[in-house]
Amino acid sequence: MPFVRRTSDLNYIQAADGGKILELTSPANSAVGGISTARALLPAATRAAPHWHARTEEVYFIISGQAQAFIGGQQHELGPGDALCIPTGCIHYLENTTSEPVDYLAISCPPHADDDMIYDVSSAPSAAEDPS
Repeated sequence: MPFVRRTSDLNYIQAADGGKILELTSPANSAVGGISTARALLPAATRAAPHWHARTEEVYFIISGQAQAFIGGQQHELGPGDALCIPTGCIHYLENTTSEPVDYLAISCPPHADDDMIYDVSSAPSAAEDPS
């Protein structure tokens, strides 16, 4: 498995929620097994679908652009250099209300799995609150 992954060798895929995803690292394509990373683009005037994860914790790190983060029943403004910490079981999504895309890293542990993207928010644990 490669130690180095170059974005110039990869292609963005269309995400179900309107964004674009560039899978950087996962157990299937790199030398790391316990974490996955993706670069994501949320186009201007787009809202990602609210969802939660039963197994995965995530961190979104904003590279460029401005986003509204909705998590744990609260709203937070995010900009370049900000990190959004997303615990397991916590409903979350980003919204871009600007005319520029939001470029961010999505870091998942354990690695991202499509079957852990749960869009039925009524089934999310009620105990997952934003600790801030």
